[in-house]
Amino acid sequence: MNMKPRTNARCSAIQVLYAFETLEMKDLPDADADKMLERYSLSSHLKDFAKQLVLGYVKHKDEIDELISRATYNWNLKRMTPVDRNIIRIATYEMLFEDDIPVPVSINEAIEIAKIYSTRTSGSFVNGVLDSIRKSFVYNKKRDKSKSEQTEPIA
Repeated sequence: MNMKPRTNARCSAIQVLYAFETLEMKDLPDADADKMLERYSLSSHLKDFAKQLVLGYVKHKDEIDELISRATYNWNLKRMTPVDRNIIRIATYEMLFEDDIPVPVSINEAIEIAKIYSTRTSGSFVNGVLDSIRKSFVYNKKRDKSKSEQTEPIA
């Protein structure tokens, strides 16, 4: 399957998160992230992007998982398939902390990855969860950030 380069990097990041979760790791040092990403055929630039996504999620995992839990209402995070859960985690990290990536791009990439690597209905599920996060949480966070960056008018 021929994917865009950053899509490949996202897929690698999702696989590393899957291993991180399966091995029940509490933290992921840079060196371990590098070692885990070595197995993927990514340029150094794309490997850096994948590492940024993985370490970004790990750094903010409690906040991100809480947002996902609130957006999924009656779904326990552990009930989701591991692939869907980690796709949503990476996309949520991007939406919240990667200002250079437009939110619709993060959502669309996640949907496409879910259609390829998960179940028949995963694209719709991932879309619904991420759209809920976008509407409720990302909008407020970015709005709050822009308010804090405004300066007081000079009298």
